[in-house]
Amino acid sequence: MAANKLIGLVFGTAASRFVITLIGLGTLSLNTHFLGADTFGQLSILLVLVAVYTGVSELAGGAALVYLLPRYSLSELALPCYLWTLLILLPGFTIQYILFPLPSDLMLLFGLAVTVQCLNHTHLHLLVGAEKIGSYNLITLTQVSFLAGFLALFYYWLDQASLSTFFMGYLFSQIILLAYSSLMLYRRERFSWPKQSFYGIVQEVFKYGVVVQMANLFQLGAYRANYFILERIFSPAVLGVFSIGNQLSEKALIPANSMAMVQYSKISNAHDSEFARKVSIRFFQWSGLVTLLPILILLLIPSEWIIWIFGPDFGEAQSLFKYLAPGILALGLSTIISHYFAGLGKHYFNTWVSFAGMALNILGSFLIIPHYGMHGAALVVSGVYLVQLIIQLVLFVQHSGASILAFIPNEEELKEGWLALREIMKR
Repeated sequence: MAANKLIGLVFGTAASRFVITLIGLGTLSLNTHFLGADTFGQLSILLVLVAVYTGVSELAGGAALVYLLPRYSLSELALPCYLWTLLILLPGFTIQYILFPLPSDLMLLFGLAVTVQCLNHTHLHLLVGAEKIGSYNLITLTQVSFLAGFLALFYYWLDQASLSTFFMGYLFSQIILLAYSSLMLYRRERFSWPKQSFYGIVQEVFKYGVVVQMANLFQLGAYRANYFILERIFSPAVLGVFSIGNQLSEKALIPANSMAMVQYSKISNAHDSEFARKVSIRFFQWSGLVTLLPILILLLIPSEWIIWIFGPDFGEAQSLFKYLAPGILALGLSTIISHYFAGLGKHYFNTWVSFAGMALNILGSFLIIPHYGMHGAALVVSGVYLVQLIIQLVLFVQHSGASILAFIPNEEELKEGWLALREIMKR
């Protein structure tokens, strides 16, 4: 595929994600101003649990649906994912209620929101697999817009800022997303009982889904294991400040994540290892350049701006950026390599790299956080991402046969990228 077409897809996805990020920052600002650092730290833990539930539900299918959709019909893939989601959530909620009890009204809203989100993620992966990336972007934009509007109404105008209010808005926004994504999917193909052996399809869904999602669950551990350790050793308020710094630094990954989504979709549907290698190297080169700019902007933001946007409890978050920056740059590059393996169905590479990252995060957090607090947590995260990138580069070179020097763009590649980007900007 020509470079300008690839950049066009990336540009559209990045533009959508940029708007989503701005709305997300508004939502973040509402939460921090009205909930405060302590309650926001509790919210951060609950949102990690949402991600854990979603990850476990995606052991059936998940991101592997992008790889499987060209090989099976929509209904054949969706049905086992729906059934698995409903099967695993009830025992999960029961265990959570025993070990981490929440007030009954909050637990109900939390459980419903998680259930609908898990169903939504199945739909979103299917949309990407069908290369309906525009629909994916529009649906996601609708969901975050509704949530921001809901919280603004209830927090600001009705003075009802609480965790229950947040999850009520989260639930309604997910219901809207579910209705919209169902319409996008099933107007393309009516839902019907699978024509092939249902047992055989279930085997395939779990065969690929478990391998893919174990990598994602381990990577979630690499991202967020230190949240629980920081909160337990210090306080939810300290975690709240760290969470803001961490989330803001991750916004620098918008261009890389946009590239990775397009890259994964194209590689999965191309079935061409040479195409996968070339596209991944090119995206790796661009990813480093476009991730560096927002990182530099974050480093230059004064703490007064952080206080103005997020409230007086969060000014210290600015001091975290210099510790997080090297890791975020490494993660932007690492994302491209991991989607190369995922697009080719070689998910076990990502599983082992993610497991190593999670283990390093847990070990490093227990050793460093007690002495250096949230700044130590930031150093651990950066170290984890750098180690993961090094491992992935070695694996990529061994698997693809590419030279490590291929990742360094030459003059012709830089010129081609610039011309293609300029053409897209004209449009």
